[in-house]
Amino acid sequence: MVKANGSDGGRSLAGQAYDRLRRDILRCHIKPGQEVTEAQLAAQYRLGKTPVREGLARLVHEGLVHPLPRRGYRVAPITIGNVKELLGFRLIVETQAAKLAAGRCNVAQLRRLDELCAVGYDPNDAKSLERFLRANRELHTTIAAAAGNRKLAQVITQLLDEVERVLYMALELGGRRVPMSHAHRSVVDALAAGDGEAAAAAIEEQIRGVERMILEAAIESPRLSVVNLAAV
Repeated sequence: MVKANGSDGGRSLAGQAYDRLRRDILRCHIKPGQEVTEAQLAAQYRLGKTPVREGLARLVHEGLVHPLPRRGYRVAPITIGNVKELLGFRLIVETQAAKLAAGRCNVAQLRRLDELCAVGYDPNDAKSLERFLRANRELHTTIAAAAGNRKLAQVITQLLDEVERVLYMALELGGRRVPMSHAHRSVVDALAAGDGEAAAAAIEEQIRGVERMILEAAIESPRLSVVNLAAV
C-alpha cells in the first residue's frame, strides 16, 4: 500500500517505479524488445506517470530501455552478439577475480559459498529459477568481493545484472540443465585450496557452459520470436 506522503517504507514513488521496472526487465517479465508506454506502466504498477517517467529515464541511462519518439519506449533487445560480448567480458574479469580470491576467502565466505553451491532449480518452477539465479549471483559477487579489488567487484556486480536477464530468458525458453553446480563446486574447492589457476579454469568452464546453453536455447526454441533474440 502506497502511503499518502508518497513513500512506501521510505522509498520514493520514482524509486519504487525504477526498482519494479528494473526487476521485471531483468527477470524478463517485460520481454526483450517489448514496447511500453508511461500510461500502460503507470496503470500496471498503480503509480502516477511522473514517477514512471523518472524510473524509465534512469533505465534509459542504464541502457535497459530505449525511448521511441511519440510512441513510448522499447526494452533493449537481447542479441546473439550481445550475449557473446557479455560473456566474453565475463571471462576476462571473473577469471581474474577468481585468481585474486584464491586463498583470501575467509571461513564465513567459504561456508556461504558451500551453501550456494547446493542450490539447484526446476526449469518448470518460476520460483525455483528465481532462487537459483539469486544464489548464482550471490556466489559470483562473493568471489568478487573476496578478490580485494573494489573496482573489479563493482564492475562484476553491474555485469551480473545483464547476465541475469539473459539467463532468465534462456531458462524460460527451456534451456537444458547446464552443470553450473559442478563448476561452482570446483571453483569453491580451488578457492579454499588457494589455487588461483584452478579457480579461474573452473569459472571459465562455467561461463562457456552457460554460453552454450543460452545460444542453444535461443536457436532451438519455438518462442524465439517472442523474446526477440536477434541474430546480430
